[in-house]
Amino acid sequence: MSENLVCGVGIMDVPGGSTRNGKADPIYRTWCKMLEACFKHQPAKGTICPEWVRYSTYREWHLANVPKGGVIHRDKRYNHFSPDHVTVKVPQKRIGPKDVAISIDGVSVNMADVLTTLRSGGSLDALFQR
Repeated sequence: MSENLVCGVGIMDVPGGSTRNGKADPIYRTWCKMLEACFKHQPAKGTICPEWVRYSTYREWHLANVPKGGVIHRDKRYNHFSPDHVTVKVPQKRIGPKDVAISIDGVSVNMADVLTTLRSGGSLDALFQR
């Protein structure tokens, strides 16, 4: 049975659950990092709730509570991973030139087009004509 254990304690009970579409599943990687933080190095650097020792239970919680691209951080005051002691953080989208627009006389042009026009020596007048 030890072949199904991760870090000697985590129970991998989802067949094929470590990959998705041939790539490492990010939820599985998060679970493994959590287990490693608690059990890989001695002395242990934290604890994990009994429910999350099973990958299937952690995965179910993760899918219900962590949006795509989100990450979990444990509350350092408790040094414990559990639904009550982690914070879910979602990275903010970076704003780029295509996300910002200039509007003159009702004609709106994104900054990417403005920058391209200026870099090529073009005139902004052509961009803002109706």
